[in-house]
Amino acid sequence: CNLACVHCCTDSAPGRPAPNALSREEALALARQIVDAQVPYVMLAGGEPLIVSWFWEVAELLGKGGVDLKVESNGQLLDAAAAARLAKLPIRSVQISLDGDTQAVYAKQRPGGVLEMTHAACRAVVGAGLPLEITFAPTTVNIHEAEAVARRAVDLGAFRFNTGALMRLGTAAKLWDRLEPTAEQYAAFRRLLDGLSASLNKKLDFCYI
Repeated sequence: CNLACVHCCTDSAPGRPAPNALSREEALALARQIVDAQVPYVMLAGGEPLIVSWFWEVAELLGKGGVDLKVESNGQLLDAAAAARLAKLPIRSVQISLDGDTQAVYAKQRPGGVLEMTHAACRAVVGAGLPLEITFAPTTVNIHEAEAVARRAVDLGAFRFNTGALMRLGTAAKLWDRLEPTAEQYAAFRRLLDGLSASLNKKLDFCYI
């Protein structure tokens, strides 16, 4: 990955490859097996999938093989050219992580990330005619900006806002004591989401997992 997010559930970070990562040849072989098995839908995520040098080979092999795709990204590498290339594939949606509405909060949760680049990626996705989902991982760092992020999602043209309780995995597990929202914070968060869902129900779907 190109970021070192404090809430990461896979313990991804720059210079820290996964010990079980597939090689290019293994990934392409798996993609061919997926096409041959007529799997209807595949999600490409990470870490950050666009950082992988053979991402496009895999995505295009799957897409041309009739597999619908969902791409999950942090948005730092997803520019207009990348969005246009994705638009040539059978994309079900592009999900971009938006974990803050100010650069200070965003960078604290996603060290190395630039919020404006994420906003630009969202605009590029929508500009290319692709369905945009926003995902928000609540922590003690950013939960106070949840409403602003949800409203930003509407402004950016997203159709869905995905969130849920923080997962105790990877990097997040190591930093759990300082990241996990309190029961009171979670209760307020759910009330906020219920209110936003009622007021924005014609503009944004809310999904809490």
